Amino acid sequence: MKKSNPKSYEAIQRQIQALQKQADVLKQQANAHAVEQIKKILVSSGLSIDEVVAALAVRKQAPRKVAKKISKAKTKPAATAKKAAAKKGKPKAKVKSSAPTVKYKDQQGNTWSGRGPQPKWLKDGVAAGKNLTDFAA
Repeated sequence: MKKSNPKSYEAIQRQIQALQKQADVLKQQANAHAVEQIKKILVSSGLSIDEVVAALAVRKQAPRKVAKKISKAKTKPAATAKKAAAKKGKPKAKVKSSAPTVKYKDQQGNTWSGRGPQPKWLKDGVAAGKNLTDFAA
């Protein structure tokens, strides 16, 4: 015996639409709250909307010039002193180095990247009359 599903496709679609309307209302409320927060920040910092828009436009065009444009904007001297003090305590990001690529190898599986002194197996091969190009990977 098969049990019939009490919810139809149409009923589920109506639920989806009702939930979508609720989600849209919540998103509008969240956006309105975000706009109010932005307004408060603009008022407290003394920035104009034109300065913010200009900084955002510069960021899209050339990210490296953003700091220069923003520094030209009107800022409070105390705020810049605090930022400078905060930067001094931040550690610099570490740069990951990748493993060097293999440029030379022999039939026994020995490899050399071409960096540093030549390994013994390569010196022995060259001494035996082979060229360095014979070991190219």
